[in-house]
Amino acid sequence: MLKFNSILLIGFVSCLYVQPVAALVKQPQPASALVNLPQKGSKNDTARQNVQNFTLQQCLDYAYLNQDSMKNARIDLKIARETVRETVGRGLPNLNLTSGVSDNLITPKILFPEIIFNPKADPKALVPLSFVQQYQVTYTAQATQLIFDASYLVGLKAAAVVRNLSIKSLNRTKIQTTVQVTKSYYNVLASQERFKLASAAVTRIVKNLNDIRAMNKAGFAELIDVQRSQVQYNNAVTDRKQAMNGILVALLALKFQIGMPLDDLLAVVGQVNDVNLTELADTTSLPYADRIEYSLNETQVEVTRLQWRNAKAALLPRLSAFANYGEAWNNNTFSKIFSIGFPSSLIGLQFSWNFFDGGQTIHRINESRYTYEKAKNSLHNTQRGIQFQVQASRLGYMNNLSAVQNQQRNRQLAENVYKSAKIKYTEGLGSNLELSDAEINLEVAETNYINSLLNVLVSKVDLDAALGNFKP
Repeated sequence: MLKFNSILLIGFVSCLYVQPVAALVKQPQPASALVNLPQKGSKNDTARQNVQNFTLQQCLDYAYLNQDSMKNARIDLKIARETVRETVGRGLPNLNLTSGVSDNLITPKILFPEIIFNPKADPKALVPLSFVQQYQVTYTAQATQLIFDASYLVGLKAAAVVRNLSIKSLNRTKIQTTVQVTKSYYNVLASQERFKLASAAVTRIVKNLNDIRAMNKAGFAELIDVQRSQVQYNNAVTDRKQAMNGILVALLALKFQIGMPLDDLLAVVGQVNDVNLTELADTTSLPYADRIEYSLNETQVEVTRLQWRNAKAALLPRLSAFANYGEAWNNNTFSKIFSIGFPSSLIGLQFSWNFFDGGQTIHRINESRYTYEKAKNSLHNTQRGIQFQVQASRLGYMNNLSAVQNQQRNRQLAENVYKSAKIKYTEGLGSNLELSDAEINLEVAETNYINSLLNVLVSKVDLDAALGNFKP
């Protein structure tokens, strides 16, 4: 199924780009120069109708809902909410009910002096007596309420912080998804631009090949010129096919990033020219507050601080209240067991204080303090990392922006050289070898331009991420 859809997608891309280019070739082409193009009414027309056309924002919206990492981040947030409720539940009244039925197959007996029951009996005589009935039914309902527990109070604050940490983790995942999807989207745009240039090169070389063949028939060009142009044409067709496959690979990568099934057909809406590559954001100040990584580390510091407080809270006593009510029924005849019941009830306070445990609590406190110090050091390292990322990404963007502008000028110059060589060859003032060299230089300039274009697009995303411009 994936292979069939891939063929349809290639046909769809061909319909978008190859057919308009082929329309520019006005003269009939020889059999060796013809390009197999999809025809109207083919399966490609059906495939085109099923293609989902996404803008960058639509790709992001789709990824936010369908990417597995986003789904897991939302599940983590739900887990954090349940953890908070679980912690709160420790301070609410706890109720439990216990009941049981027992059958004393052999009732326990105790020896008593017989004289207690018979004054005339031998004072040394003993008789076995049982104070337990054979059958017994009991139940007890008990309620407990925590009155004071320092670790519980700290736990309430920690639970809220953990929930906040999960929210920030979700935002971080969303920002990371934005960066990944944006890069993949720009890669598709650059691949499409490469395909456009490759298609234009095929059209240009086909026109040259037809002209040279006509000149060869008229005796104004040699056969080697025709063969040289034929080689260029074959290479150009191969480049166009590779560019077409490059679009397919880029779309597969984009579908993977947004969580779309790879069998679905996807096309992007937009052009490279739509991306603003001239504006450079202000990088004089360090945007610590705008970076979700810094905010996450701040929250992590707070978590370790509360863990330290919780370890110290274990030194304090714990107080709770309890109350229960129960009833018991006993009889040697099971059918009459509920004839007489004996209720019982009590209330009380429970105080516990583990004031010495061999120094275990002290060591736990020290461990928590060291963990807190490590978290503060990590926060400071995050500050330095943000500073490095901002400066490095700014320099990288500026270098790539300068490179793409330079490659764009080189491409224009190479195109002018090619046009001049074409005119000279047509008028008989230049050689076919000079024209071939101009064509090769133009293709190299176009390739360099596409590579530098992709580099500047990726570096722009990196710069925006470093500056915290991507918001959850």
